[in-house]
Amino acid sequence: MEFQYNIRETDYVNSNILSAIASKKQLIWLFAGGFGLLLLGVFGQGAIKGMGFGGLVCGILGYFITLYVYTPWQAKRQYKNYKLIQAPLKIELVDDGFKISAEHGQTHVKWESLVKWRENDNYILIYFAPKLYYLIPKRIDKSGFNVNRLRQSLKEKIGKPI
Repeated sequence: MEFQYNIRETDYVNSNILSAIASKKQLIWLFAGGFGLLLLGVFGQGAIKGMGFGGLVCGILGYFITLYVYTPWQAKRQYKNYKLIQAPLKIELVDDGFKISAEHGQTHVKWESLVKWRENDNYILIYFAPKLYYLIPKRIDKSGFNVNRLRQSLKEKIGKPI
């Protein structure tokens, strides 16, 4: 059974933010780099000390500015120019994956062609490439779409969310 939904500008912006949040593996590397800069700041001499603390502060600020200022700004700009994503979409779960269709075309996505997935309280992002994903707003559960079945299938076929 097909279920229709639209991707709103807020969905697009918030999914871009969710996608940009560092994964657990990336966070380990970020913390390791930050710890190294902290050590330079604490134990370094002269300019090295300033570079360590400066690098740490700039890195933290840069991450959050990119995540909460640049990413939303860019996503809003993209959404306004991305007419295809503004059209109504239909999704249907099938045994070997799911189908997504719109007036401009249809795709049948098989579980084995997916790379990873991620979710929060509002969205499920299903990646078919490292940075490209299908956006499924969880609110479509209210229209009868079985979001829990989708989540369970993703866990079984792809693994835990990142």
